[in-house]
Amino acid sequence: MLRRVRWLIIGAALMFVSASLLMSCGGSGLGCGGYYDAFGNFIPGVCPGGGPLTGFQLDSINVCAGPPASPTPTPSGTVSPTPTPTMCPQATSTSVAAGDVIQFHADGLFSKKTQTMVMDITDNKQTNWTTSNSASLLPPTQGSGGSYTGVQAGCACIAATAGGISSLQVGITVYPTAGATPSCPPCPTPLPTATPAALKASAAVSTVSTDSSPAGVMQWSFDAGATLSGSVAGAPDATAYFATSDSTLQAVSSTGAAKWHTLASGDSVAVSADGSLVYYRGPDGKLKALSPDGKYQWGSDMVLLQGPLAVSGSTVFAVSRDGQLIAITSPGMVLWQVPIGGAASQAVALADGGVIAAISRGAVVAVSAEGAVRWSFTPDGGFAGTLAVQDGVVYVGSESGTVYALDASSGAESWHYDSGTPIVAGPVVDGKGTIFFASGSLYALGPDGAVRWSNPLLPSGSVVLAGTPSGVFVSTAGGSSTEYSDAGAEQWTTRDFATAVSATFAPPGVLYVANSSGRVFAVR
Repeated sequence: MLRRVRWLIIGAALMFVSASLLMSCGGSGLGCGGYYDAFGNFIPGVCPGGGPLTGFQLDSINVCAGPPASPTPTPSGTVSPTPTPTMCPQATSTSVAAGDVIQFHADGLFSKKTQTMVMDITDNKQTNWTTSNSASLLPPTQGSGGSYTGVQAGCACIAATAGGISSLQVGITVYPTAGATPSCPPCPTPLPTATPAALKASAAVSTVSTDSSPAGVMQWSFDAGATLSGSVAGAPDATAYFATSDSTLQAVSSTGAAKWHTLASGDSVAVSADGSLVYYRGPDGKLKALSPDGKYQWGSDMVLLQGPLAVSGSTVFAVSRDGQLIAITSPGMVLWQVPIGGAASQAVALADGGVIAAISRGAVVAVSAEGAVRWSFTPDGGFAGTLAVQDGVVYVGSESGTVYALDASSGAESWHYDSGTPIVAGPVVDGKGTIFFASGSLYALGPDGAVRWSNPLLPSGSVVLAGTPSGVFVSTAGGSSTEYSDAGAEQWTTRDFATAVSATFAPPGVLYVANSSGRVFAVR
């Protein structure tokens, strides 16, 4: 029996593939020359146990010292990763010299009713390797799971996560080539709970609420088949909706399984607050509303421009083909149209039913729920970045590098901060009211406009930001993806996302990240 496995459940355990995607060995035409594992990957070799892993789910992960064990060759010369009956022993605290590489691998324990099996998940696309201190210990690059590199003297905690499950953290001391070795405290250890009867393993349970920031625990990753055209829109039931460059709207369930897809155009998708309707631009350029199961509900006869969609109650705000901001409600009725001087690149709905739209390198315009223009504001150099609204304040970026705080009702300026460098991402706001933006460095401003902290960014192309309940997620092109706390402390860093192109934090507490290869990640 497996008696020494510990697990950390960060949410519902993930069913890695649906039964419809798993072919039986006898009827797949493969002649038992291979099978699909619990992650949906085809494995050449003999079918384990006479059939594929239909219905198996991941229960726990061990991070173990050294590289994975070599696969067992079959008589035919093909490679067969025959499942082992026990997990590798969980690694304990260790050390590495600055400049050296230290290798780990990860075993996953899978179960199905009374059956259990162990498989190596080190390099699986569903596995995310993290570090708590990337300045001292760099995490693996995508595809080189488990290989950490010492950078400079310091302390770090590492972990492997997949399917909402996290391994125990392993403490790593990075010592210098000369000088004193730092003294590192132990990594946090979850408290044990009742022992699961089926596996007789001590368990530690941690529930992630919607008001907590993501802990870097991978829920799922999904190959969209094409790059995303915009950001992911998350629904309250954790379904992810997004448009891709091959003119497709896709829906992915909370377990990472494809739900449905349909033809679309444009880059924006929006979801009603209760998740009952999904709005998008159809292949004919007109606004359409679908139910969560992908069924058509209603549509508009007005052709829309490429651009943002924003939702307030039952009203959808969009941009018409002639550049007007329009409000549309069920069943496709146009409530009003307002010229705003150009095609909006950003739009944010307000709690009172109004909307604020921004024109790239142009003005920011606020319109009431009745279609009256409340105010217009043109930032120095024109608008740049994103719009953020919180507690009646609108945060606006500019081409000149200035961030403005405006009263949402009147447009009156409360304060501004000039970074001196064009804004490339943000502003975004976390749940505590801290404003973040990227402009040469990553800046964190208080609600009064004072700089709380800043962090130089690597000079590597685009930057992606997403505000979280208590901090900010930052990803740089070709670099690392990091969650910082409100106070600027590094929470976790990974390089498994590669080059991120968008990031969104959405209910119920999920961070969605899309990369340049068309892969979407869901992290809690």
